[in-house]
Amino acid sequence: MSNKNFNVPNGVQVGPFTIDPVTGDIYTSGNITVTGSGVFSGSNAPGGGGAPTPAPSPTPSPTPSPTPSPAPSPAPGYSTVLLLPMDSVNNGETPDYSGASHTATLEGNASLSTAVSILGGGSMYFDGTTGTYLTVPSATDLDLTSDFTIEFWMKPDDLSSAGGIVHRAFYSTGSQGGPVQTWTTPGYSVRKLGDYIRFYFYATTNSDEQYIDVTIPDANWHHWAMVKSGSTGTVYVDGVAQDSVAGVNNLPSVTRDLLIGKWDYDVGAFYFNGYIDDLRIVKGHAVYTSNFTPPGSALGPISG
Repeated sequence: MSNKNFNVPNGVQVGPFTIDPVTGDIYTSGNITVTGSGVFSGSNAPGGGGAPTPAPSPTPSPTPSPTPSPAPSPAPGYSTVLLLPMDSVNNGETPDYSGASHTATLEGNASLSTAVSILGGGSMYFDGTTGTYLTVPSATDLDLTSDFTIEFWMKPDDLSSAGGIVHRAFYSTGSQGGPVQTWTTPGYSVRKLGDYIRFYFYATTNSDEQYIDVTIPDANWHHWAMVKSGSTGTVYVDGVAQDSVAGVNNLPSVTRDLLIGKWDYDVGAFYFNGYIDDLRIVKGHAVYTSNFTPPGSALGPISG
């Protein structure tokens, strides 16, 4: 019997010799002594010892699962640009909860009513006198240049007087030297005309006005929604579609304050007499595209 050194890669069998690639153990029918990394000596004589006892298979260490990176939030395609619950007044303003940080300032005799409300314990009362309304300063996010939804609760004090409800446009009769029967500031507008409401979706002149007239059911609280979806405008009362107008154009961007309770034009103004509650404007989205159940609690901001 003689000893020899063999330089072999770990795990390669040489004759009767086998090195375990994990533990370094050697299995053979002879006597083997490991002398170094991949270098061992042993008997080259055949026979003896019998079959080797295999070493237990090693348990591989678990590979930790990588922590996935959070997916980036998609850019919002629509958002609530004005949300006035009209449940409180602070320093002459009723708070905007849309997240857009608008200010809605009370003008004239506009006042908070906690005795008459539909949701949240408060509403805004307008007595119909000159100079009584809310004003929201002009801002680009108030430009409703695609789909939109304007909704509110309203309780009129009478069914005979005229007045503005939501108005961000300006009309010229031409009697003050301006353009004749032209919307010098085209925009959206909701206007009470006695016992019905006119919802202007688009207009540049008196001849191309795109609007819907809807009769006011009575002097109780009702939910109103003005919705533009694609090129179709629809008005809902208490969740039921009243009428639609097709071929509605997209509005341009304008510089114009948003007025609530006032409808003004070149020779005067009309002031609303009654209560308005929970006004919400959603830009870029038709919230309602079919009949729905009116909200039973205060509205919240939505986006997507």
